[in-house]
Amino acid sequence: MKISLRTALILAILAIVLVGVVLAGTFMTRTLRAYINERAELELGAHSRAASLYVEQSLHSLEYRDADRIADRLGRVQELRVTILSKDGRVVGDSDVPTDKLAHLPDHENRPEFIAADRTGKGLAHRYSTTVERSMVYAAARFANDQVAGVVRVSRPVQEIEHALAILFASFLSGAVIILLLALLLATITSSYFMRTLRSMVAYAEGLAEGRRMTPWPSTTKELSGLKNSLQALSEKMEVAVRELADERDRFAAVLEGMTEAVIALSPDGRVTVINGAAIALLEPGPEPQGRTLLETVRAPALFSLIEQLLPGRRADTEFELNGLHPRTLLARAARLHSGACVLVLMDVTELRRLERVRRDFVSNVSHELRTPIAVVRANAETLADGALEDRDMAPKFLASILSNAERLSNLIADLLDIAKIEEGKFELHRERQNLSDALRRAATALETPATEKKQSVEIDAPEELDALVDLRAMDQILFNLLDNAVKYTEPGGRIIARARAENGFAIVEVEDNGPGIPEHHRARLFERFYRVDKGRSREMGGTGLGLAIVKHLVHAMGGEAGMRPAPIRGSIFFVRIPRAASTPSA
Repeated sequence: MKISLRTALILAILAIVLVGVVLAGTFMTRTLRAYINERAELELGAHSRAASLYVEQSLHSLEYRDADRIADRLGRVQELRVTILSKDGRVVGDSDVPTDKLAHLPDHENRPEFIAADRTGKGLAHRYSTTVERSMVYAAARFANDQVAGVVRVSRPVQEIEHALAILFASFLSGAVIILLLALLLATITSSYFMRTLRSMVAYAEGLAEGRRMTPWPSTTKELSGLKNSLQALSEKMEVAVRELADERDRFAAVLEGMTEAVIALSPDGRVTVINGAAIALLEPGPEPQGRTLLETVRAPALFSLIEQLLPGRRADTEFELNGLHPRTLLARAARLHSGACVLVLMDVTELRRLERVRRDFVSNVSHELRTPIAVVRANAETLADGALEDRDMAPKFLASILSNAERLSNLIADLLDIAKIEEGKFELHRERQNLSDALRRAATALETPATEKKQSVEIDAPEELDALVDLRAMDQILFNLLDNAVKYTEPGGRIIARARAENGFAIVEVEDNGPGIPEHHRARLFERFYRVDKGRSREMGGTGLGLAIVKHLVHAMGGEAGMRPAPIRGSIFFVRIPRAASTPSA
């Protein structure tokens, strides 16, 4: 529950006064207690010395016959309990105990006040009296004349001292209550004046904030007058700053709208604060994009990943496909400020990437990979044309070479076309539930003949209930390419294991072989097109160098990833990570 400033001020003043009163009362009580105890002890000491002098002059019998009468007389005069003790500590007179009961009282030879008085002439003690059954303060003094000697002791109940303190404390409490009431009255008056001034200050500041010209409040103190002048100066500076900001905003808007690049500014919580016309035309975010989150404005997962991974003070960029009626390739550059805000600049590079892709596919890849088989076909055809066709022994070999390289050309062109379709987004994916155990068995069956010829064992280790959400044709091609590589590069008699398992909403498929393995410096480039670890051996086996590249592109197209790691003992493990199909509820 919130309290008003006035109430808080009053409570603060009362708290300060109350703490002061409590501290003063505590100090005064302790001081008075010490003083009263000291005065009581001094008074009792004086009474004990006076009583000892009187006893010395009045008591002359060795049997202490008049001791009780003398004690009674002294008790009445001094209004104290007076006890006369013999030299050996026996009670021979007591003002509070009848004469006939003195003999029943215990000896006092071990009492601290008696011991001190017997040794030094005087003694003092605070203790509980078993005779009168209450706490007492004792003062004792030694007496001696020509005939008798002993100790006179006077005592007073502690309750009398406490009663005096209680009276003083009650008086102090009365004064404290009066002080608190006066403090409350003073706090109320002071807070009322303070709150009136504060309300005037708040009203003046609110008017300045709203742009209204306000009349300053009348100030009666030096501090408030200085505050008034400061607020007036601040108001004038704010008007100048607002005009400059308005001009700056207009210039910024003109530059922003004149840019051909799409610009989006995001707040620290991911909401759109600024978006220019080029961004609206490029992304088509819908009506009133400002104030909405980027997720509500643009459907581009790659853009979200870029922003989420961007640290304050850093810049990053990414290129992604923006799907729609006219799919486009966008280059996004993002910068995150230290405040957490983010600025995005997007450029449409669809045409640029298309031209680069055409040049890369038909100049680099095709010229490099087609040169050898074409040269072989041409050389063999020329040899046959020059007369080798009539040679019954050599002609079939030349024809077989032509046929082998022609088949290699056909496979290479088919793979190039597949990769081109995947990269351009023309490879249509129709995702559906696929049992991975069945898919692995189909791929193993398709490669049963070459594996058998090399006396290799192919083992399937996959749970029957594990399903993935994939394109059937693409998944079959992925598994076939992985197993085909394993069969080709595993030595005769080797072992190949194809396994699958579930992991955090994904399905992991691994193909492990115990072949020669792949050196570490080759592993980062295995999934590049036309990259071969052993080029001579790869061409002998009829590979195109595009199998793993196709695997990578197909897996990425289905929202997964592909990779490779060395086997624990010997060989390699190629794996793909693809989305797992949601489990079907049991009937």
